[in-house]
Amino acid sequence: MINSSGERNRDPSAWLGQASALFDIGRYRGAVEKFDKVLAVEPQNCDAWVHRGYALCELKAYDQAIESFQAALSVDGKNALAWHGRGIAQAKQNQYEAALDSFDRAISLDEFVPKVWYNKGNALMRLSRNQEAVENFDRSISLQPDSYRAWYNRAIALAALKRYREALSSLDTTITL
Repeated sequence: MINSSGERNRDPSAWLGQASALFDIGRYRGAVEKFDKVLAVEPQNCDAWVHRGYALCELKAYDQAIESFQAALSVDGKNALAWHGRGIAQAKQNQYEAALDSFDRAISLDEFVPKVWYNKGNALMRLSRNQEAVENFDRSISLQPDSYRAWYNRAIALAALKRYREALSSLDTTITL
């Protein structure tokens, strides 16, 4: 069946699949367009709002990304991915305190996601709260021991605390990984 704009009607799940594939290959604008098609038909599709937000983050459209994550949270306020994405977008806008609140909400919903702990650690470093940053990197590392980024940023936070031996040890692990 052809719709009024001359294209075949598609099941929103097909658009969602296309959007995910476009996202995976780095075609974020195309992904957003497909997510928009899904949302035009299914405005309560939380997954589409969340993944649209992440695509917008990749496009550095942080205000729009936050709006997308907020829309997801209005559908499902307990969506840890939406809280995490919101925190990422807020941190990219140097809104570190707000980002910490979002990361904390994500952690309260799912404490086993290493990237949330990692991103929270980065926000804490930006606020010069380096001891807390180390603790968050440690938690991230406990969940994903082979994360060289977490080990590296842990070293940076330790160096800021003048804990140089530990920082060097973390850098050694970074290089090994």
